[in-house]
Amino acid sequence: MRTWIQEIEKYSRPGACCKMLVGNKCDCTEQRQVTFEEGQELANSYQMPFLETSARNSLNVDEAFVTMTKEIKDKNLT
Repeated sequence: MRTWIQEIEKYSRPGACCKMLVGNKCDCTEQRQVTFEEGQELANSYQMPFLETSARNSLNVDEAFVTMTKEIKDKNLT
């Protein structure tokens, strides 16, 4: 993830991109690689929203799109 953030910062204008960290398959608790707290901490360190999603259970899938849409809208209005 840190490499992706570096690429975004390298190739975009400062403040021009909206970023959000999305953890997927949160319904697969036995195979979890990253805790919710670790994900939230990483997102906080990059000052971006964090959500965990599950397409299987439809958990936070719409919320991820709504959150990103609001971020884009807010950025374009300022």
